[in-house]
Amino acid sequence: MEPYEEIVADAVGDVTRLTDALLARARAQNPGVEFSISLDQAQSLLLPRTSDRVYRTVNGQLGYYAGHVYDDALVEASDHLPEYAELVTLVPVDSDAPLWQGDLRTGLITSLP
Repeated sequence: MEPYEEIVADAVGDVTRLTDALLARARAQNPGVEFSISLDQAQSLLLPRTSDRVYRTVNGQLGYYAGHVYDDALVEASDHLPEYAELVTLVPVDSDAPLWQGDLRTGLITSLP
């Protein structure tokens, strides 16, 4: 699969819009694949919490992941080096799907094979 690239101009500097655009593209290109959201701790404070649990059934057992959840994806916040603090990354969960990354400085969304 060819890498995907798009500039989402209205997402520059807006972590929620960029994350929405990333999730929409990643889910459209990889139906059924679950993603977690990795971003800088400071940026995570700007991403709304839509839930505090992601419920899943595994081997017939219902359970959940607890934490900051946005649009049915677990948010994993950490301290990034300054040059990476403006990046939002979608990481596939249990899949060979590509990583997806968005840059808040430019609005560029790319898939990373």
